[in-house]
Amino acid sequence: MVYLKRTQKIQQAINRYNELSQSNSEVKEASRDMKLDKDENKVSHKTLLAIYKTLKNHDMTDENLLSLMRGTEVYIPPKPQPPSKSKEYLEYMEKLRIDLQEREYQELLHNKPDSIKNDEYISFSQEAKIVKEQLSAILNILLSTVSVGWAFWYWSASSIPNLSLASRTLLSMLGAAIVLIAEVFIYSRYKSKVDTAKQVERKKREKKTVLNTYEFTGDQVTQEKQSEKPSNLRKRK
Repeated sequence: MVYLKRTQKIQQAINRYNELSQSNSEVKEASRDMKLDKDENKVSHKTLLAIYKTLKNHDMTDENLLSLMRGTEVYIPPKPQPPSKSKEYLEYMEKLRIDLQEREYQELLHNKPDSIKNDEYISFSQEAKIVKEQLSAILNILLSTVSVGWAFWYWSASSIPNLSLASRTLLSMLGAAIVLIAEVFIYSRYKSKVDTAKQVERKKREKKTVLNTYEFTGDQVTQEKQSEKPSNLRKRK
């Protein structure tokens, strides 16, 4: 339902309607559901239309509906006030804020930066080395493909002199394609195994073990304990 703000003309029409309802039982019966309190600063569009029709039927107004509604606006109710916060609530929120700040401070003290913790961090020199290896692999594959294609072209010209140009071209392209597929497959398998080996090596935990213990007494050196060197230790380079 659309509500309109009460202007001076609308309030005057409502007052005349209230006066009419006191002397007319039919109008009084209809006005019970309209809630036309004087303290209200709004009126529904449906109620205003009913008031206008009633006043018009009883010859109590000379204005039309547009003139009566001139100057009014759509009524927008004010936002409800938020409930006041209790003292206990404010103290509890302050305690949570202090705990959160303390937790963040402790994390800054004890945790290392992500660049140090991340085992997969790649420096600029390592990235340049990887790019160089990939470019070298691509050039080697292209060189092998072109060489095999040229070899098939030369072989078909010397061994099969009556072979047509289209057949020689097709034979050269077929040989080059076979070598290209084989080179790419072998290189992909190689890279996959290297990456897998790096991941396995990265997951290994370095263990430190005391192999020998010596006791120095004056000019004498006494070996107290000797343990066998474990075979599964990861060596540091």
